[in-house]
Amino acid sequence: MFFIKKAVVFFINPLVLFCIALGVSFYLWKKKDDKKRAYKVAMIASLSILLLSFPPVSHLIARPLEYQYPPSSNHLDAKYIAVLGSGHSSQKHWPDSLKLSRTARSRLMEGLRQKQLNPEAKFIFFGFGVNGKQPHGEIMTQAAISLGVNPEDISFSVQPRDTNEEAQFAKEVCGTEKLLLVTDATHTPRAMKLFKSYGLNVFATPANYESYGDAWFVPMPSAEALELTRKSIYEYVGLIWVNLKTK
Repeated sequence: MFFIKKAVVFFINPLVLFCIALGVSFYLWKKKDDKKRAYKVAMIASLSILLLSFPPVSHLIARPLEYQYPPSSNHLDAKYIAVLGSGHSSQKHWPDSLKLSRTARSRLMEGLRQKQLNPEAKFIFFGFGVNGKQPHGEIMTQAAISLGVNPEDISFSVQPRDTNEEAQFAKEVCGTEKLLLVTDATHTPRAMKLFKSYGLNVFATPANYESYGDAWFVPMPSAEALELTRKSIYEYVGLIWVNLKTK
């Protein structure tokens, strides 16, 4: 199931679909000698990828996800703070905090803020390793320790490969104790549904809001906007799967 989901992720990527459309256009041009349809497919694909790379469009797609859970400073009696996994670099001589991806640093920062509000809470970190490399859960743990977190206030697992498995591990650690869930704002609705499906007493504390803020210049198409579109589409598809799974 894990690898099936990864295959789905690959094929719902707008950039991958754009490349497939260009391949179809080339096939129509060379093999079928249908220049009119080839032009049409290439034009539709090009306009679509341009539109999805436009910040107002990507924000419009992402905002319904991010609106569902606002930033939170209200949960002051939590026992656990679960910071969901994200990417990292494997540079051996870098500090652990710098190995974390931009997304992972944002999540860890929000986790540390919630820790200040809940001094007695313990962290839960997750994340497996790829091809024998250092697991993400270990890097998150060491980064938190380097930023002043007591090692005794951390539980981590290198086994979970996705949000569903992270929810399973969180259930083992905290049972029905109050848990704060830290992940990207776009990912929070799906993660909350999964965590609640395991009976966890979970509350959302999102990080990394990306569809807010006004630029002083005219917004132009960008790779960042296209990535936000990709993430949002993935989350909408993931929500459909979670709704079917938890019925």
